[in-house]
Amino acid sequence: SGINAEYGFIRTALTCVVELCASHRWNDDVVRDVIAVLDSKIINSADAPDSIAVFISESIYSIYSTVDNSESSSLFVTGVVLSYVALLSRTPKKDLTRVITANIFTPIIEESVKLNLHLDTIINRITELAAEKDILTRNRKLLYRFRNEYDVSPERTGYPLYP
Repeated sequence: SGINAEYGFIRTALTCVVELCASHRWNDDVVRDVIAVLDSKIINSADAPDSIAVFISESIYSIYSTVDNSESSSLFVTGVVLSYVALLSRTPKKDLTRVITANIFTPIIEESVKLNLHLDTIINRITELAAEKDILTRNRKLLYRFRNEYDVSPERTGYPLYP
């Protein structure tokens, strides 16, 4: 039950963070600060266990949907997605990749969550990361697959479908 209490606390903290953004009417500076902390201190932190990043990936869309996001810019969810793009580009763990893919990327691609996203930013960042030379081949393939599934039109992205 200690573990459950810990995750209950994380869910509460995450809800508070999303509510903070909403209470500031999704002000870009507030959202950027929140995303920077989530990214550096939790999702992409070497000190935080992978299980926390997984838990956030499982919770973020449902928490976001419970607050008033009618004034939300695309910045918040785009920032969270970019944070997970960075994590996926680096992780050598297949199980972590699988669960984050299922929770963060698949719902967007399958449109089971309706989000206001800045897809160009995501597509450009995926392309930058996938081109880095030290990245694992498996991660590179996954990133290119995501990029192609977000938008398959080379005319719109300016990129060929396959590298």
